[in-house]
Amino acid sequence: MKVLVAGGAGLLGSTLVPILRKMGCQVYQHSILSGEYKADFTNLNTAFSLLDLLTPDIIINLICLSSVDRCELEPASAYRLNVTCVENIASWINERGRGTLIQISTDHVYDTFGKNTESDLVIRNTYAMSKRCAELVALRVNGVVLRTNFFGPSNCENRQSFSDWLIEAMEKQSQISLFNDVYFNPLTMETLSELIGGVMLNPVCGVYNLGAHGGMTKRDFGYLLADHLGGDPSSFQEGSVMDTPQRSRPRFMEMNLSLFQKTFGVNLPTLKQEIQKLG
Repeated sequence: MKVLVAGGAGLLGSTLVPILRKMGCQVYQHSILSGEYKADFTNLNTAFSLLDLLTPDIIINLICLSSVDRCELEPASAYRLNVTCVENIASWINERGRGTLIQISTDHVYDTFGKNTESDLVIRNTYAMSKRCAELVALRVNGVVLRTNFFGPSNCENRQSFSDWLIEAMEKQSQISLFNDVYFNPLTMETLSELIGGVMLNPVCGVYNLGAHGGMTKRDFGYLLADHLGGDPSSFQEGSVMDTPQRSRPRFMEMNLSLFQKTFGVNLPTLKQEIQKLG
């Protein structure tokens, strides 16, 4: 099976690509800036040229402008990177009549207290809007959309995950603020990558929440991580997202995971179990 990981040199891709190769897949790791398979997917002709060269069976799209603040400041850039790239991939799939798209989306499209189902959309910012638009494009070509969030050791130079940031703060005793009113249920990048590999082998068109059971606030995540690693959490300061300029960010992103589990026949881990994989 030939797999193109678009945006594969980023934070998640750097973990995903080696795992897919261990599965025996022929994996092409794309980057817009460097590497053997370099291409600007915001350009239709450039995207088609690379896709025609590789003729992948599966395209996993990780290309994304994920900075919420930058998306607000540069909405055109957000659309170009988060939507246009998907439009060009979808055009190739439609015109060539081949390839399956797995679109990695986000839990930022939610903001309802409790466990959000796939239909509980609340769009708070440009980032979330652009990712939702990308989902709709992917569904036009019977793509699989995975809404998710992740943490764990970074294999990407100069890119930190959320947990990396917390661990560094404990080691350096840097003062950081952890929100007591932002809820989420992420997976480690390793677990997420393995699950993406499973979806790839049996893709079922639709939108799915993919996370861990037992969501919690970012503050509680930090303290649980510190307890597991035996770290000193004294540098963690409790805060509220409502007291910051970041009020356009959602607070309630915990996802209901029933549809993914039922469709793909898996039992997802708890967030506590995922945290215990670190260290």
